[in-house]
Amino acid sequence: MSTTQPRSRKANTPPNQNGRQTDASSPPLKHQKEHHNSDDHIVKEFGGPIGVTMMMIFFPLLMNYLWLCVQVKSGSLLSLLSVKDIKIFFGLITEHATPTWFAAKLYLGFCLLQGFLAYVMPGPIVKGLPIPTENNKQLEYRCNGVWSFYTLAVIALIVHNTGIFPLTRIVENFGPLMSVAIITGMACSFGMYFATMIGGKPIRMSGNVIYDIFMGAPLNPRIGRLDLKMFAEIRIPWVI
Repeated sequence: MSTTQPRSRKANTPPNQNGRQTDASSPPLKHQKEHHNSDDHIVKEFGGPIGVTMMMIFFPLLMNYLWLCVQVKSGSLLSLLSVKDIKIFFGLITEHATPTWFAAKLYLGFCLLQGFLAYVMPGPIVKGLPIPTENNKQLEYRCNGVWSFYTLAVIALIVHNTGIFPLTRIVENFGPLMSVAIITGMACSFGMYFATMIGGKPIRMSGNVIYDIFMGAPLNPRIGRLDLKMFAEIRIPWVI
């Protein structure tokens, strides 16, 4: 999440990429080289393509495993030591966590509500750090998470106590909701990558499709003033 730019120490010296003021007469530090160099030398994180592929495959399975341990075994661990155990595990996923239209409508409706609140709720507008690849442009961020959170809490209180939507239905449909959330996240990642490669401005591409999908092709994807990275990383998981 972007932070506000610190107050300048010197009036006539430009900020560096970290948002700090530097003396124009001082030599540049090693990490302050021209920004285009950082795009030419990709340092692969998370174990590179193999690591991110394993994460994309096994993290969803881990979520299902931990949830099924609670749902089916009352907190005890499920055994996965034999082929039969693994077949039982995937059978339990099919039985308890198959996506449903109700779960899809509920989860996507929640995402739309969060997007609406993030877009319209009041809050201070702060500028992020300068972006070297965009001529040190500073994007604006509306920080209205507190207003959005309490508004959502009031909405939840109303729909639950009036019987419009008892919140117990979330617990009853947790497995399908989890599967819908996983599928939605994957679809957004793949969709954003291909949309950027076709008509956007990809940055820091490694040349490996799976790795670049995981790391993301666009730098600051937005819908209007709604920053999609901040929305996906904060508005959805923090509230849940």
